[in-house]
Amino acid sequence: MRPTSLVAVLLLPLAVTGQAQTFDSAAQAYERLSARLRKERREYGEARAAITASAAYRAARERGDRAAVLRMLNTVPRPDELSMCRRAIEVAARFGGDDAVRLLGWAAVHAKNKELTVEVVDRVEAEHMSSPALTALLERADVIARHLGMERGPGFLQRVVDESPHDIVRAWALYWQSIAIKRRDPQAAEKLRQRAATFADGHWLADKIRAKQFKAERLQVGMVAPDIEGADADGVAFKLSDYRGKVVVLDFWGFW
Repeated sequence: MRPTSLVAVLLLPLAVTGQAQTFDSAAQAYERLSARLRKERREYGEARAAITASAAYRAARERGDRAAVLRMLNTVPRPDELSMCRRAIEVAARFGGDDAVRLLGWAAVHAKNKELTVEVVDRVEAEHMSSPALTALLERADVIARHLGMERGPGFLQRVVDESPHDIVRAWALYWQSIAIKRRDPQAAEKLRQRAATFADGHWLADKIRAKQFKAERLQVGMVAPDIEGADADGVAFKLSDYRGKVVVLDFWGFW
């Protein structure tokens, strides 16, 4: 089989996109569109991996034929994230409510498109400034900031701070305000961070904000390690302090 035929066989599952989905709610749309995006990204990665493992690809790399390498890689269609995100905006407009805000946030984060991001922010400012689901957008404000730019981003964050009735939503806006000015005005940035931490008290954002101070005060060489409680592989409860006086290696890991 020629390399081009191999590519065609590998990509066949990706070429069939199916009929447009209909949704009974914004929450259902969020779950199904998220699952579809994960699936298409996984298949995209698998198809590219198959190409890079092929003899034809390796031969092109060895002879330095960049054009051939790019041709092979470009035969793999990327997930149509923009279309999925536009569909999310359509569904959000139909249903409304906090689930719709969550869906709008998902669209703005995954679209990687300035026009769509601005459209989402326009809709949020017009209809959803009091929604607690604004965290879906603000948790990833770093992603959308490049599309909003200085002409829009700072004003949007300030409106959230001024108008949201929800502490955690305001905390996220204050946090990103502090990030935006930390180089040119470290003192003002620190004040914003502290305000954000106060609003986020009890939420993991507060721990994130206070991490640097915690490290300086509690995690220096020679200090007693903060006590940690948990369960071992057999489900038996333990505390780090149980092992005081012994050599202990801590391995922190997780899934993201």
